[in-house]
Amino acid sequence: MNRRSAIADRDLDDKQFLDAYAGGPSRWAAAIIAGPGPGTCTSAFGEALEATRLEEFKTLVGANAKFSSICDGDLSSGLRDALQLFQTACDTILL
Repeated sequence: MNRRSAIADRDLDDKQFLDAYAGGPSRWAAAIIAGPGPGTCTSAFGEALEATRLEEFKTLVGANAKFSSICDGDLSSGLRDALQLFQTACDTILL
């Protein structure tokens, strides 16, 4: 098994764990603030490497995950998007 395949398998395992733990894929959400790539980027927070694995996890999760760039230098829009995603996810859960 090559490294990329092993990472993809681990991401799938993580998603399947969260799906099982939460009671289904519609019952959880993920927000990621990291380096978007390609390569590195810089902001007031310093330098960030491309977060390839987190980008792949976001793709695997789909609409229930939001990826924002830490290199925007202002986290307010990324955090606002994350809170909106969490609110939407919570609103769809029938308890």
